[in-house]
Amino acid sequence: MLEGAHRNVDVSSRYSHSPWAAVSELERLKEQVAYLKLWQGVMVVTDISLVGWLASAADGTRPLLVALAVVAVVLVTVGIVMAHRVGIALDAGRRK
Repeated sequence: MLEGAHRNVDVSSRYSHSPWAAVSELERLKEQVAYLKLWQGVMVVTDISLVGWLASAADGTRPLLVALAVVAVVLVTVGIVMAHRVGIALDAGRRK
């Protein structure tokens, strides 16, 4: 009598209207935002450290090392901006 009944069960739609699904989705988004903020903070500290090193040691350092540090500053700064934009998008998704 129940043969093949398991094929037509859609678990995701069955629980998507429950209040617990919204809570777990909200918690997941909160965790993603928190994790993103952690790495954004790490990138900010790295960026500040690189800029400080460039300001203090650029005169007596090989030009190749200075060029690599400038490239690293640019890449880390772009990463910070991208992480910020993703965080804004996740936060907007959380407020829906």
